[in-house]
Amino acid sequence: MEGRISSANIEVTVEEAPKWINGSEPKNMLVTIGQTAVFRCEARGVPRPKSDFLVNGAAIDFNSGKFARTDDFDLTVKEITADDKMVIQCNASNKHDYLFASVFLNPILPTVLDVGSPQKETLDQSKDKEVVFTCRAKSDPLTTITYTWYSESTNGDLTEISRTDESDIYTVTDSNSLRIDYTQFDKDKHSNNYRCVASNQYSEAIVIAELTHTTEPKPVVVTAEFPFWIIGVVIAVALLLLVVIIIVCLLQRNKGESYLVDEKERAAGHDPEKEIADSGFHDYNRPDEEPVGGSRASLTDSIKPLESDADSMEEYGDIDTGKFNEDGSFIGQYGTDRKRKPNMSNNTGHTDV
Repeated sequence: MEGRISSANIEVTVEEAPKWINGSEPKNMLVTIGQTAVFRCEARGVPRPKSDFLVNGAAIDFNSGKFARTDDFDLTVKEITADDKMVIQCNASNKHDYLFASVFLNPILPTVLDVGSPQKETLDQSKDKEVVFTCRAKSDPLTTITYTWYSESTNGDLTEISRTDESDIYTVTDSNSLRIDYTQFDKDKHSNNYRCVASNQYSEAIVIAELTHTTEPKPVVVTAEFPFWIIGVVIAVALLLLVVIIIVCLLQRNKGESYLVDEKERAAGHDPEKEIADSGFHDYNRPDEEPVGGSRASLTDSIKPLESDADSMEEYGDIDTGKFNEDGSFIGQYGTDRKRKPNMSNNTGHTDV
């Protein structure tokens, strides 16, 4: 008897109890009054879990218009009011098990401005020094408000103004106001439109600020700090020049008298250039005998000793020595009362001795 082989198909299905999908587990929510809250309750499992919601432990009346189901896993609570404090329960289950979560819905006050908006300031750069825009808001005590200032370009782009950057003309104060140094305002660089966003992470309020000018702002010219070291250099140079001038003056003062030989020789009837051309330049030799006291001998003439009074007078030509008195003075010899009559014998061309 021959054996027979038989086969059969067996299908195995693996089932799984519900497990939360990452990010789908319900969470507590703070919701600003007037807004809408959406709770999600999604789990995975085999068979697929079904999600049901309860509010404060009771079934939800979807006919009230307050609640809605957008899909199998979401619950929407519309137009939250201050009285809508509630507990939301979620049950995700299949035939193997279930998941349960209980979260709360807490309405909070919206963020509202405590200052006016928009704020407009018109300034004159010729006299105005700065402008201050304020930003202040209030919100629910459970939240914290943060303030951020932006400058807005002509095409609507926003650039955050840093609280720590002190290199620009902007300063965000501790009271969250924006101070603009108007003396450094440059229309080609800085904006005329600003906004402050006050946010508590759930709602925000915005201050609009606008800056206008009575006259066109002048381009800012930044002057470099004066280099005071130049003053020190100038003073040092001036003192050095003063010392040099004093030294030169002292040297000139002790230099002595100049003797202009060339002029003296020409005044005496000599021609230095001709003498040098004829005989060349000779070294000066001191004469053997000292010259007469008080006289100045020429450097080119030899000094002749005076042998007699007559010899000394011969240098002056034909002079009548009888006109000098015994002291050698001729003063008074030519007075009008002592004129001699001309000697007629002179006409003969000789004189009797």
